[in-house]
Amino acid sequence: SLFVVQFSAPPCAAGVANYTLATSSGNVLLDMGGLKALQFTYQGTVVSSVTPTSGMTNPGSAGVDMSLFINNVQTAPATTPTVTLAGVACVVSLSTFTPDNRQLMLKARTPELAVALAGKVSIVVSGVVAGKDLAFQWMYLAPPAMFLEAESFTIDDTQRTWVSASNSATVKIACVIRNLHAAYDRAFDSLSLDIPHAGTSAVSFSSLGNSAKVRAVFALNTSTLSARTKYSVSVGIYENGTKRFSVSAFDLGTRTGAWLEARDTSQPRLLAAAPTEAPAQGGTLLLIGFLEAQTLQEQYAAGAVAFTLRHDSGSGVTE
Repeated sequence: SLFVVQFSAPPCAAGVANYTLATSSGNVLLDMGGLKALQFTYQGTVVSSVTPTSGMTNPGSAGVDMSLFINNVQTAPATTPTVTLAGVACVVSLSTFTPDNRQLMLKARTPELAVALAGKVSIVVSGVVAGKDLAFQWMYLAPPAMFLEAESFTIDDTQRTWVSASNSATVKIACVIRNLHAAYDRAFDSLSLDIPHAGTSAVSFSSLGNSAKVRAVFALNTSTLSARTKYSVSVGIYENGTKRFSVSAFDLGTRTGAWLEARDTSQPRLLAAAPTEAPAQGGTLLLIGFLEAQTLQEQYAAGAVAFTLRHDSGSGVTE
């Protein structure tokens, strides 16, 4: 037959307690194969959860509003508990105790912390249990990295990453910098286009709504570039005359940094020819592609240029 004993556990410190079932005269009721003691775990007062579990609380973020749930609270605290994050005080706006489930709920806003502290940080709650602090781990997320949008990089309104170094000209370079916003601790008042040994100047910049995107336009004097050279490109971000950041990476996994190619466009360059083979008899339509061919096209239209196909034997046919 089933014998059920109900009892209320007395208050006890957190940990494991051993109970023995016995009569009032001290006789043990059950042996259970030699296991006479029953184990009972006192959980104690703990911070059971925090929502959200992570967030960006860097300078400029205004902090994160979070809710803390504390279980096994015996009585409502006489005064509002204090909460710290990484040792810095949070602003506690609400403290609600529910006697039915002995739960205390706190609402607090995190302080702004240095980005160097990003990672796991400790939340400490004081004033719930006399003489004891309650701890909980929270994830401080660093702001996302800045980069240049590859598809938004244009030169004279054309999506490309090369300029002609054969002619002296001023070209317009436009780009979009992602994740540049004061809420990410990235306040700024001026930008620069940094290309080694090149003459550049800022034209304008503007934020694209509240998307943490900034579109910048710069002027580049191509006479300061050397043909057949690739240059590293970065955007300097300044506040009050001090350079705070430098952004140099496109958002493409195949590139480790932004670069610009200075090309020699004084002579046309053969790009490709198709097909690469043909029958010996009958003739074949051959398509040939050139780069930097504007002058070549003008000369051909004027009749000043002829194209010749030469065989290995040296004979040729002019078309």
